[in-house]
Amino acid sequence: MPIQLLEAWMGASVFMVLYLNSKKIRLDEVGISQGFSVFRIFIPYESVAGSHREVRSGKGASTTVLVITKKDSAKRIVIYLRSIDQIKLAHMMVILASKAPQAHIKDALYIQFNP
Repeated sequence: MPIQLLEAWMGASVFMVLYLNSKKIRLDEVGISQGFSVFRIFIPYESVAGSHREVRSGKGASTTVLVITKKDSAKRIVIYLRSIDQIKLAHMMVILASKAPQAHIKDALYIQFNP
């Protein structure tokens, strides 16, 4: 196998791992974040405005996403619903509702899991 082909394969693999890590959602004690530590989007719980569903379409297909927005800002965390487990999503929404009581999240898939 030529070394150039191996280098291209390794480069594509590294790019894929970096891309997947850039979509990772993290909930911690002070806020919610998405992406790498350098390029991440971070929204503290006290500044979460709400969450809502959007349907995005492109290239003949559409997908539903959950968007978490920040008050008085254009920052948004986008979660592709097709790639997340519904139980994990419900758990995340319960945590978000308890840590950010000011946020409007009743219409964003939270109602069906509300105890």
